[in-house]
Amino acid sequence: MHRCIRKRGARTASATAQGKKDPFEGVKGCKGDDDICDARFPRDYVSASYVDRLTGAIYLVKKEVMMNCVTPVLTYLTRGNTDTTSLQSGTSMKAVVLYVSDYITKCSLKTYHIMSCIKSVFERHGPAFQGDVTDAASARRLMMKMVNALAPRMEIGSPFAASYLLGMPDHYKSHEFVLIWWKNYVNRVLEDWPDATASNTFEERLVLKKEQGQLIGTSVVDDYVHRPRKFENYCLFEWVQCARKSKRTPNQLKAFLDKYGDDVACADHEPDDEANEDKFHDIKGTLGVDGAPDVLEDLGRYPKSVDLMDGSQTSPMAVNRQPPYVPFLDTHPQHKSHHVWCDPSKRNYLVPNFVGGAIPRNDQGDREYYCATMLTLFVPWRRGRDLRYAGYNWDYAFRRQVFKERHLQLMENFNLRYECADARDDYRSELKKKRRVGGLNFEVEQEDDEDAAYPETYGEDLEYDVPADGETGPGWNRLFQNVHYCK
Repeated sequence: MHRCIRKRGARTASATAQGKKDPFEGVKGCKGDDDICDARFPRDYVSASYVDRLTGAIYLVKKEVMMNCVTPVLTYLTRGNTDTTSLQSGTSMKAVVLYVSDYITKCSLKTYHIMSCIKSVFERHGPAFQGDVTDAASARRLMMKMVNALAPRMEIGSPFAASYLLGMPDHYKSHEFVLIWWKNYVNRVLEDWPDATASNTFEERLVLKKEQGQLIGTSVVDDYVHRPRKFENYCLFEWVQCARKSKRTPNQLKAFLDKYGDDVACADHEPDDEANEDKFHDIKGTLGVDGAPDVLEDLGRYPKSVDLMDGSQTSPMAVNRQPPYVPFLDTHPQHKSHHVWCDPSKRNYLVPNFVGGAIPRNDQGDREYYCATMLTLFVPWRRGRDLRYAGYNWDYAFRRQVFKERHLQLMENFNLRYECADARDDYRSELKKKRRVGGLNFEVEQEDDEDAAYPETYGEDLEYDVPADGETGPGWNRLFQNVHYCK
């Protein structure tokens, strides 16, 4: 049975003030100044296992509030009340998922943090390294001090550092990742509907390139908007996964010009009026006749599993093959110098990494902006007016759209992080609430409690000891402590 004891520092200070010896000398203890047990005892009393219909949390039977009975084998082997608990579901499970995800995907240190760490090393160890400027040993020691100071701040463990020193990979993965600046695409869609949604300003940056003596502004959004008709059915999410753009080699450029001539329209006539928009939307032109658009097979709710890349395998992205390149539409700024190809198999192992801001959530915030974002990601389009009709809002277009099963699963996954963050905040607020009310008091106090009824035996029928509603107040806590000492 677990026994809550004050932590060593508080006990030592109290014993010294009273001129006595600490009766639990050498014992670390679990209760701090807030009177909360670090081992989370006593546990909640559960008379029978059940599932919470509102949250889906699973609560296992728990009749020993001061004993860990989730892993009795581990308790027996360690001969102690090991601090373990069931994390099958519930608030704590979601909080742990978010913590692990944040730890794995943690960002590197900011520059000012690194400079502050280096400065502190100089200030602490400066006098020890006042030697010859050419003293290699002193410089080496100083560098070692800096590395040792940076390692804990960057949360680099010994196995991680050893992997770098031995030339081994620092991690293994089964998927590849590609960046997607999603707000650029959403803003391009909203340009056609300036009054439909609140402005979420995010300026798109163009890359200026000099080609054939002309300055051309290029954008990743143009690559999707002016994609070949062969890839008409690719939504933005699938396009980012499958597409690979490359520059034509001199031989490829010569063959292209020999086939189509040098008078192909070179670029920058964006449609402004309705006539030009219809021409742009239904454009076939010299480069548009490339057969019927590809029809992508639905991956289902969950894509097939991919083998773990353990370092001995070749990444699917690096396989040398002869891809069937397809030219962009003649409205693309680089349709003469670049071409593209799409590999549908990349959908199984390539994951878009959304940057430029957090994806909006579906249960809070601007509903119109969320619907516009999801339609931009999972419905093929070339202009904003392809995604909804005039006179209707984005929510109406979103509810009428029939999404693929895989895309519906992705939308649920987008909101999973927010659910975990909410659960973590709820867990923290629950702990703070316990601290505000003083927590659970297990101190033996000499107070008269007429309502306290002492049971004849303890442990044989715990349902008799604990109230039927599971609420254990201060009176019951004092009763429990007295019974525990009597045993």
